[in-house]
Amino acid sequence: MLCQITPMSNRLASCSTNSFIQCARRALSTKPTTSDVEVPPVNPNLHRGKDQRDITNMDLLEERIRQRAAVREMKIGDQVQRWNYRSELVNKHDLDKNHRNTWIAYFFIIIVGFGAFVTVKSQVVMGRKEEMEAREQLRRELKLTGVDRKKIAIVEN
Repeated sequence: MLCQITPMSNRLASCSTNSFIQCARRALSTKPTTSDVEVPPVNPNLHRGKDQRDITNMDLLEERIRQRAAVREMKIGDQVQRWNYRSELVNKHDLDKNHRNTWIAYFFIIIVGFGAFVTVKSQVVMGRKEEMEAREQLRRELKLTGVDRKKIAIVEN
C-alpha cells in the first residue's frame, strides 16, 4: 500500500510522491470512528439497573452540583494547573453578597421614600379638605349666595 492512515489522528503516515493526491483524498474522505473520539467518563450513578429506581430531577441537580464543585485540571508540560470558571468562584465564595446588599438597600430606600410620599400627600389632601369644609361652614353661617360665595376665604398669617 502506498498510503497509510493512522486510525487515531486520521493523518497521512507515509505516501509516495506519485500517489500523494490519492492519499490526501482518501484521508479527507475517511470519517473518524467512535473509538477515535475521546468521550468524558459518565457517572455510573446516572445509569440504573433493573433493580434501581428511575433518575429524578433531584439526581440530575445533585450531579450538576457535584460537577460544579469539581476542580478542573490542565497539564502544561510537567506541571498540573488547577482552575475554575469565574462564576463558580463567585458563587462558591459568595463574592456577589455586597452587590446583593446594595440592591436590598436600594429596595428599602425606595419603599421608605414611597411610604413618606404617600403619608405627606394624604396629609396635604386631608388639610385641603378641612380648609374647604371650614370655608363652606363660614359661607353657610353668613348665608352667602351666587358671586358673594366666591369672595370669602380663610386667610392665615
